[in-house]
Amino acid sequence: MWKRPNLKHIRSNTTQKIVLAACSGYLKDMFVAREKKQGEIINSELTKIPLLGIKPKTVDQILEAMYSTSITLSQHTVDDMLSAASFLRIPAVVAACGDFLAEMLCVKNCLRTLQVANLYSLNELLERCYSMACKNFMTVCHQKEFLKLRYCELQSLLPRQDLAVNTELNAFDAVVRWMDGDKPTRMTYAGRLMRHIRFPFIPESELVDHVEASDYVTNVPKVGDLVREAVRFHLLAHRRSIFQTARTIPRTTFKMNAIIGSGGLSLKRDGSLTDKIFYCDVTEGEWKHLANLPEPRHHHAVAVLGGYLYVAGGDSTEGWSSPSDKVWRYDLWSEEWLTVSRMKKPRESFQMAALEMKLYVVGGRVNNGVTVAEVEVYDPATNSWDEVAPISSPRRHVAVSSLSSKVYAVGGLTVFEETFKKYCPASNTWERKQPLIKPRFSASLHSIHNRLYVVGGAIGIYGAADDFQIEVYTPGTDQWSIFKGLANTRLNEAGSCSLDSKIYLVGGYSWLNRGRIDNVECVD
Repeated sequence: MWKRPNLKHIRSNTTQKIVLAACSGYLKDMFVAREKKQGEIINSELTKIPLLGIKPKTVDQILEAMYSTSITLSQHTVDDMLSAASFLRIPAVVAACGDFLAEMLCVKNCLRTLQVANLYSLNELLERCYSMACKNFMTVCHQKEFLKLRYCELQSLLPRQDLAVNTELNAFDAVVRWMDGDKPTRMTYAGRLMRHIRFPFIPESELVDHVEASDYVTNVPKVGDLVREAVRFHLLAHRRSIFQTARTIPRTTFKMNAIIGSGGLSLKRDGSLTDKIFYCDVTEGEWKHLANLPEPRHHHAVAVLGGYLYVAGGDSTEGWSSPSDKVWRYDLWSEEWLTVSRMKKPRESFQMAALEMKLYVVGGRVNNGVTVAEVEVYDPATNSWDEVAPISSPRRHVAVSSLSSKVYAVGGLTVFEETFKKYCPASNTWERKQPLIKPRFSASLHSIHNRLYVVGGAIGIYGAADDFQIEVYTPGTDQWSIFKGLANTRLNEAGSCSLDSKIYLVGGYSWLNRGRIDNVECVD
C-alpha cells in the first residue's frame, strides 16, 4: 500500500494511520482534528490530507523510511528531505538529515550548511559549522556564501573567541564586504556588527590609514565612536587595565590556570637576586620561563589588575639597603612592559592589593631601614599615586587583601603585630577589627568565598618558628577561627596567590632551617 507510485495524499487506513501518527507529529494532529469533525461533516475531503509543496518522490522515501526504519540520502535529496521531515515533524528523519550534513561538512560548504542548520534548529550541526567557519575564516570570508549570510548568523560569528584572523583588520574588511553586498538594506546593521570588531588590536597606523577612511566610520556615528575608542586605547596606554570591554579581549581559545613567580633571591644564603619570571600550569605542575623583569629585585609586591601584571618596589641589591619606588605593568598578551608612575615612597617587604580598579600598598621598609605606616593608592586613570590614611602603626611584612569594597591588613613586623585592620576608601579611614588568634608577620592573606584566610608567616622575631596554622576570618561575625594545618612549616615570606578556591604558596624563607626554600604548596 505504501509503495504506490506518485502518492500525493495520505489516505485513510487504520493500520497505516497508526504508523503515520506514531512517526509524524503533524499527521497525528491532523488525524485527531479530522476524527473530531467526522460527526459533523462527512465528505471525501476528510479521508485524505494534502501535502502541498512536498515532492511525491520525497513522500515515498519518507513512507519507506517509516516502515523500514532506514533512509538513503544524497547531496541532491537531503534538502527536500529535511524540509519535508521538518514540516511533517518527523524527528528521526530530521536527525538523519543532520547526521548526513555533518558527514559532508567541509570548508567549502560550511557556510551554506550553517544556514540550513540555523533554519531547522540543528544546534549540534550549527556549532560545528560555526567552529569550522571560524577556524577557516580567512578562506570562507571570501566565498560567495559569506555574502549570503543573514545578519543574525554574522552577528553570532563575529564575537567568537575562535575567529581565526591574521589581524583584526581582516574581520573589519570582511564585515565591510558583507555590508557592501546589499548596502541599502544592511547599512542599519553597521553599528551592531562593528561593535564585535576588536579595533584596539588594530595598529594605530592602520586605524588611521585604512579604517577611518571607510564610509561606515564617517557615516555611522556608532562605528566612529568605536574607532575613537580604539585610538584612546592606544594613546592612553596606562589606562588599559581599567579600559576593559569585549573588544579589548584577545581572540584566543587558549586558557590556562597558572601561577606566576617573579624575581627573588636564590636558595644560597649569599646567592644573587634574579629578574626571571616563571609560570606553572597547575594541571601539569611544570615551571616554565615567561619573561624577565625590567630589573632584578626581591621583596617586591605583585598584583593583577584588569588582566595586567603590576610589579612595585622591592630591592635591587642583595640586601635591604636600596628599596625602589619603581612600578611596571606587564601585558601578558603583547609581552611588553610599561613603566608607570613611581610610588611616592620607595619600599620593600610590603604587599599590594587590587580593589575597584585601583592598587593599594601598605607599610613596608624604606630607605635607611625605616619602617613606615604610609598607605598609597594607584589610579590607572590618572597614572598617579596618592597617599591615603596611614595604618595605625609602622609595619613591614604586613599581609594585605581586598574583600567587599574594603582593604584588609593583618599582622606585620616592627612591634610584633596581631592587629587586624579594615580600610574603607569611601571614608578614607581604618577600622580596628578582631585581632588574630596568634600574632604573625610575613604571612599571606586571601579572600575566598567571602572569607579571609591567613596562611603561613612567622610567629616570632629572629629565631622563632614558622607558623603553620591557617586562620580564617568571617566578616559577618568579626571572628577568627583555626582552619587547618599544613604538612610542613616553610611558609615565611612566601609568594602566594589564590586560584579556583585554592591558595598556592611559592618559595619563601624558613626560620626553622635558616634558609630559603623552593617548595610550592597548595591549600585547598
